[in-house]
Amino acid sequence: MTVIADDLLKRPEGRALEFKRDLSALRATLKTIVAFANTAGGTLVIGRDDDGRVGGLVDAKKDGERLADAVAESIALIRQAGGVSVLAHPFTLGYERRRLREYVADLTRQGLQGIEAYYSEHNTDQQKQCLSIAEANGLAVSGGSDFHGAINPDIHLGTGFGHLNVPDSLVDLLHARIVPH
Repeated sequence: MTVIADDLLKRPEGRALEFKRDLSALRATLKTIVAFANTAGGTLVIGRDDDGRVGGLVDAKKDGERLADAVAESIALIRQAGGVSVLAHPFTLGYERRRLREYVADLTRQGLQGIEAYYSEHNTDQQKQCLSIAEANGLAVSGGSDFHGAINPDIHLGTGFGHLNVPDSLVDLLHARIVPH
């Protein structure tokens, strides 16, 4: 683990690697998490500044709890705004099967309402695992093609690349999760 961490800390920031000195700018940290979740994933290292200095964290447990609370608050805000909170691209988190199941169960206890099972980069086994996680946690299933408009001209709404075909029936099931306010 130390060798991997040492190598990671020597790398420059990029599209899939971001460093934060600490959680003093929590909003910026959450924006990074959302950006990684909306793309191909990434690694966020907290405890290293942009100049490469590793300061660590004063209280890693407290900071971890603070970050978890912020994620739970974000889920609550999505629901309060009339949205449906869905974990997108679950396999970009890099968790092995058991850890992913535990993580999704924890997020479900915090109010998560769905998981993206249909995704261009999921293989058949990953798709089946997401469907199983959804069933085990009572979550809605979603799908995404990563269509983001003209910036991805080879990706089409609802079909993406490869053999992706998001079932239209998922829309009604997601819509049923919306809590009127």
